[in-house]
Amino acid sequence: PSALSVQLAQLAKSEAIQTLLATELQTAASPLAQQIVLRAMIEARPATTPPAWLDALATVLAHRDAMVLKLAAEAARTLKQPKGGHAALRAALLALGKRREVAIETRLVP
Repeated sequence: PSALSVQLAQLAKSEAIQTLLATELQTAASPLAQQIVLRAMIEARPATTPPAWLDALATVLAHRDAMVLKLAAEAARTLKQPKGGHAALRAALLALGKRREVAIETRLVP
């Protein structure tokens, strides 16, 4: 992880930083920026995952960049989901699993 993603992970207890991460994940023009955000989310490991993070993950799982997809799948695997799951994230993961152009290691999310 980059120094920036580690710093963001440490600050992720703040609601403002949580919002920033969710927004940046969905709107960043650069896959590199999205990778930094995803690494920060994974490293933060909040006791309760902000719903906006799960929404953002569901959106980014339609991305084409291989590393963004790999990290998004890892985040979906790592972050705690609410009881009953998150419908949009579940649907996005199922859609990802059907994308043959995506590496099998990325598509196989337990």
